[in-house]
Amino acid sequence: MEPAPSSPRTGATLALVAGLVLVGMLPLGAESAASAAPPDPTKEALELVKLVCEILALILGGLWVWFNYFRGRTHRPRLEPKILARLVPANGKTFVKWTVQVKNVGLSKVEIQQKGTGLRVLYLDYAKPRPEPQHLVTLSVLEAHGWIEPGETVEDSGITQLPVADAAAQLELVLTGKRTMWGAKTIVTAEPPKEGGAS
Repeated sequence: MEPAPSSPRTGATLALVAGLVLVGMLPLGAESAASAAPPDPTKEALELVKLVCEILALILGGLWVWFNYFRGRTHRPRLEPKILARLVPANGKTFVKWTVQVKNVGLSKVEIQQKGTGLRVLYLDYAKPRPEPQHLVTLSVLEAHGWIEPGETVEDSGITQLPVADAAAQLELVLTGKRTMWGAKTIVTAEPPKEGGAS
């Protein structure tokens, strides 16, 4: 039985594989011949210097990225604002006594800009069927503190009369820095009356 004749595609594939093998062997022969030649000290020294420079470049690049990340995380402005408030009834009127506290929990000094910084006081009139917060006044705060040192806590306090006696108060604090803003919010409601009326 005679073998089946090979197709043109199979012959072309075999020729291509043989050509690739021959081409791949040429560099091997050249490298073998080169390895037989005596080494060049100058060329080896230059290659070593190049390798050392590449390693140093990688190390310095990694250190630079790490330094920028660490500096951005620890030295960015970080403040913790807080509002403490309570309602004080007196002579048929209601006052809200408030205290603003701000602590610098970062590692850098934070400057406070008065423009954009303030305490908004809103009130809710319980006499209305559906009371909603109404703006009463915006107060300037921390005017005596142009900046806050790391780990320092500053505060400001005051008392504001509400326009109606039966009301709740909502206080909103906004602090403005050079590139960052911070805020805090609290709602103060009156204590429920005791049984039998107030003593």
